Amino acid sequence: MLNTYSSLDVLYHDIKHHLQENRYQINPYREIQYGIQFLISKDSHSEVLRIYKSKKGIKLDFSQIKSDTFLLALQSDLQLFLTPLQLSETKRSAMENDVTKLSSKNDDPDDLIGVDESGKGDYFGPLVIAAVRVTPDVLPELEGLGIADSKQLSDSMIANLATLIQKKCQHAVMIMANASYNTVYEKFKNLNQLLAWAHMKVIEDTLKQGHCSHALCDQFGNASLLKNSLRTKDLNITLLQRPKAESNFSVACASIVARHHFVDSIKKISESYKLPFPKGASKHVTQFAYDFIKKHGVDDLDLVAKKHFVITKQILEKLEKESG
Repeated sequence: MLNTYSSLDVLYHDIKHHLQENRYQINPYREIQYGIQFLISKDSHSEVLRIYKSKKGIKLDFSQIKSDTFLLALQSDLQLFLTPLQLSETKRSAMENDVTKLSSKNDDPDDLIGVDESGKGDYFGPLVIAAVRVTPDVLPELEGLGIADSKQLSDSMIANLATLIQKKCQHAVMIMANASYNTVYEKFKNLNQLLAWAHMKVIEDTLKQGHCSHALCDQFGNASLLKNSLRTKDLNITLLQRPKAESNFSVACASIVARHHFVDSIKKISESYKLPFPKGASKHVTQFAYDFIKKHGVDDLDLVAKKHFVITKQILEKLEKESG
């Protein structure tokens, strides 16, 4: 498929045409060493995209893009190009295993970065993704403290353990507040793709604190989503997936850290509105959201909820019937 592009000029015009159909503005390119670069703009925001060509193949370089939101949207819109361009033909077969599915806890490497999220199934509050690396030398200090999947722990236990974990371990946390989450989701319209990107971001930030060869997360979506994100980030790490990954100590630690920041965020939202925002997505949550909109208006919902949940549609339809 790479042979389709006889020159970077041809590739540039293909990408330009594709992005213009998605309402981007594309500036003329200029030549740089081993490639080209050009300015891409959308919604009054501009970033630089580079394309390199070498004996190993053609590669899109997103390293100059500073806005995570813009990067996420652009990667989504360029997904058709990522598979053929991000890897050269010589590396393709070797990289097919860059996302490995494990069957049991016994297969886990001793030293890895565990990744988990909190808030994915909660209508109110942010989406939080955390990565934690528990190295073999730190492990003895944390064993015996009751660390387990955060679903098995009280909020007070989570708070105490999260503080200790973050003090002792390499880690990274992404808190995607609701306004930001809703903006990104509206552009992306796929939760699994969003999660794949966010997982790679916290892994990348953790790797900056010290190299690790493996990362482990729960199994979600299609493995190709994680492969594309991994390749786009150009991270030198093997990502492992398996069911019930939270049984791994590092993933359990990541689960605790993520849950702590989610609970803390819900607490801050509750204090701001002087309302006890509920967790989950039950009928009680739906009624709470209905009462919230009646009191504070639909616009404020963007600041506290994940609006793509079916709850939003149900409430708005109910309000429309009442007003009609």
